[in-house]
Amino acid sequence: MADISKCTGKWCKSKETCYRYTAKASMVWQSYSDFWRDTDNNENKCSHYWYNGADINLLNKYKSELQQELNPKMDKTINQNKVDELRSLIKNITDELHK
Repeated sequence: MADISKCTGKWCKSKETCYRYTAKASMVWQSYSDFWRDTDNNENKCSHYWYNGADINLLNKYKSELQQELNPKMDKTINQNKVDELRSLIKNITDELHK
């Protein structure tokens, strides 16, 4: 666990490679902050950025593969939820008609 102020990662394009965002949080006590990019310089970098050694290309590859794997499962779940919802609606209408 890191004894640092972790970053919340809001609006940050570099959070996956920043130690302040990816460090394991303490379960007992952890401080967080919204660090902002310095727009006064031409580089538009966060002065609190701390490279964690991650390969961003590899992270993007795994993220893309995971999304491709999950999307069909999510679609199936959404479709099954919709089917269950429609069945319930049909049952309620049928019950009302038979009263």
